[in-house]
Amino acid sequence: ISRVLASLVLVATAGVASAQSAPKDFYVEGGLMPMKITGGTTDITPVAARLTLGKNINNNLAVEGVYVFTASKDSVKVLNTNTNTNVDVDVAVSGYGVYLKPKFEVAKDTEVFARIGYTSAKLTASVGNISATGDTVNSVSYGAGFQTQINKDWYAQADYMVFSKKDGGTAKGFGVSAGYRF
Repeated sequence: ISRVLASLVLVATAGVASAQSAPKDFYVEGGLMPMKITGGTTDITPVAARLTLGKNINNNLAVEGVYVFTASKDSVKVLNTNTNTNVDVDVAVSGYGVYLKPKFEVAKDTEVFARIGYTSAKLTASVGNISATGDTVNSVSYGAGFQTQINKDWYAQADYMVFSKKDGGTAKGFGVSAGYRF
């Protein structure tokens, strides 16, 4: 019985040791991205928060799911034709995306990457208690950036993304994020 017990302890210890040295394939990121959304004659610049959940497929490729929502609305002045005065309209953005992220290490603990994928997003405009949500825009999305390791679990990242370029309108921005591997 003592030999069986000793064997089980050794197997359990080896399993824990190998689990601790196994590479961390999943990661989560949180960041901010001042966006520039153009369409027609209006430019809107809300600040978006971005949450990313990713999985490393290998050393040079990852798959990501992204959720974007407004951290700070932008206000646009619109002429009210009834009173001939300007009215402030608050604009918010929300959406999601899925991406492939090819990456390449250029220096120890620093890599460059690209993103290519699909984004679905919508704008909401509001004046006082009245709000209107625009059509959902579905578009190819792409970008590039770099990330550097802070320690074995944490990293910092900067990137430039074009979330949508469709029907005469664009949504793009430069973002910074912090990530955690698990």
